[in-house]
Amino acid sequence: MNVKVFLTSLSGERLWDQDLALPSQLQIMLNVNVLDLKQRSESQAEAPFILTVQYTPSVGQFTAKGKATIEGTKEEIAPLSSGIQKKQIPSFIMQAIGSSVMGELVILSKSLGLPPPLPPMVPQGQVQPKSDGRFII
Repeated sequence: MNVKVFLTSLSGERLWDQDLALPSQLQIMLNVNVLDLKQRSESQAEAPFILTVQYTPSVGQFTAKGKATIEGTKEEIAPLSSGIQKKQIPSFIMQAIGSSVMGELVILSKSLGLPPPLPPMVPQGQVQPKSDGRFII
């Protein structure tokens, strides 16, 4: 299967005063919501999404909207529709959306003077990030 991601909207906002230093520790929450999955043809489906990034304490936020187009064989596309009705989005779709949008968010975060919404590089043997999708910088 092939997943193509198209952005329709990208916004970011710095909520922390430019004159103040950012807090020494920030939590970054990344959330991907796939709103629907529509079969466009026997070999193609489309999934509109909203990706949000929020910092705690609230120093900034990002929102990306778009759609993912999934192309594959009839046998590959058919199970996707039944999965969305059960609210089970395949992980490869979520990963494609996250990795495609992340580059844009890194550029936007640099423009706003915020840390990029990437998990920190953790040397082997150290504690891994929390399993709920949050991590601490």
